[in-house]
Amino acid sequence: LDREIVRLGRRGNTDEALDLYDSISEPSLRILNSAIDACSRARPTRMEKAFDLLEEGIHLKKLQPNVFTFGSLMSACARAREADRAITLLRSMEKDYGVCPNAIVYSSAISACSRAAIDDNWRHKTALKLLGEAEDKNLQMSVVGFNTALGACSNAGNYKAAMELFEKMKSRAIVDQVSYGTVMAACEKGEQWGEVLNYAHLMRDENIEMDGIALTSVLHACQQKGLAEDAIFYLNAMKQSPKEKQRRK
Repeated sequence: LDREIVRLGRRGNTDEALDLYDSISEPSLRILNSAIDACSRARPTRMEKAFDLLEEGIHLKKLQPNVFTFGSLMSACARAREADRAITLLRSMEKDYGVCPNAIVYSSAISACSRAAIDDNWRHKTALKLLGEAEDKNLQMSVVGFNTALGACSNAGNYKAAMELFEKMKSRAIVDQVSYGTVMAACEKGEQWGEVLNYAHLMRDENIEMDGIALTSVLHACQQKGLAEDAIFYLNAMKQSPKEKQRRK
């Protein structure tokens, strides 16, 4: 049954998934987690329903939540852009339930902070704080978690923080196309045209294709620096990329 609930949730059939869950008198924790996951995947995200399921599971079904339960709840917070709920959940899962957050939980918490409709300065500082906490716990954060924190720095227009984090990522060999595009966007916002071009050169040297964000930043930098030939080079390189050729077919 848990697989069917997961299948329905991933297809966006949230009501059907929840109806199936409600029909089970004594659901297992795995089935509860599947129902919460279905809520997190709903459009719009049914965050409140996900938390209601948790409370019901604990108090009525006598289930003990695990890290997967909180992972799905945190995903719901991230998709709902509810930073306060995410941080409260992060603090309570270990304190109240004895469950240690893993890297996925931290990544979702960082995402919630990065996407929240609140002060940009708070978002990037909180995202970096959470990333630091995860590292202090020796959690192996993926490039996705780092990129999310990097995005928070970029959105705040703090190119210095973005560059510092990027260098840390690069020293650990966990940068990708998104990392480059994000740090270049941060430098573009800070009008650091030389840095944008430096990152573009690094991408070329490392044979990493530019995405639309990186290309926009480097073309803007070329414009500001009066580098017409460079702009044409990067534009043509983008047009000749395998992904771009495939998209135009």
